[in-house]
Amino acid sequence: MLPQLLYPYSLATFRSEYWEKQPLYVARPLPEWCREMPSLDDLDAIINLTSLPEGPYKELLIRADAYGVENYNVERGPDGRPDMSAIYRAYARGWTIVVYNLHRRWNSVAIAWHHSACTLQ
Repeated sequence: MLPQLLYPYSLATFRSEYWEKQPLYVARPLPEWCREMPSLDDLDAIINLTSLPEGPYKELLIRADAYGVENYNVERGPDGRPDMSAIYRAYARGWTIVVYNLHRRWNSVAIAWHHSACTLQ
């Protein structure tokens, strides 16, 4: 799945030029291309039900324009769950939801990531 996600970029290019350095945006014109990717329901579960990653990499909302990038961390309740309605409202207003460490939080992505990492060594 990861090579499909990154195409036309190679995994080596992604890791050397983009991974934790800068965003990579790849437009996909066909909805069928996404059929193996996590669905919106899956992403909802990932954000709402999985453990928050350790360190500074947490879900956040981000918006970029010609003047720069604006972002903020998602508010969480006492139980650690994010305010999903606030996330949906921000998304409807044009914010992008960033989910860090997806390869540590979703099995199919973890398997693809591990397989592709092994092939580079």
